[in-house]
Amino acid sequence: MSPKLLRTIAVVTALLLVQLSLFDSWEVSGVHVDCIWTLAAIGGLLGGARFGATFGFSVGLAMDLFLPTPFGLTALVCCLVGAVVGQLADRGLDADLGPVVPGVCGIAAAAAVLCYPLLGVFIGANELMKAPLLLIVAVDTLASACLALPVLQAMRWAGGREGFAPSPKAKSAW
Repeated sequence: MSPKLLRTIAVVTALLLVQLSLFDSWEVSGVHVDCIWTLAAIGGLLGGARFGATFGFSVGLAMDLFLPTPFGLTALVCCLVGAVVGQLADRGLDADLGPVVPGVCGIAAAAAVLCYPLLGVFIGANELMKAPLLLIVAVDTLASACLALPVLQAMRWAGGREGFAPSPKAKSAW
């Protein structure tokens, strides 16, 4: 296994442990913080659409193992978040623009929170529409914006000097 892969697994595992042990126990009016959307967005920002989709799906699938919601739903939403933010990165959005990163992550989290129950309806999880969506959007948007820069630094460390971007010879599937 490459050092980059091991570092990435370490960062993802650490954030999943923080999510499951700390963030799931903090509640604001019955809503807890989700850092998974931030991780998927940062993956797309650093690696582009293809890496963002793959990374987001993998991270979401790992999170799905611990959720009572339909298996694969978080993976699908994280895949979309990583792909869309990655598409923005492929078109010139730069992770070095510090103030932009929290805004992008906040918007990505808001979109993810809104997509989650909508996609859940398609697979028969109608109870997801009963959640207080506006409160969840507010909590996750603020949390994602606050977590964006620390997660960005952790993922930059994981990616090492070469980062996550594909080689210049690789052709985009988009």
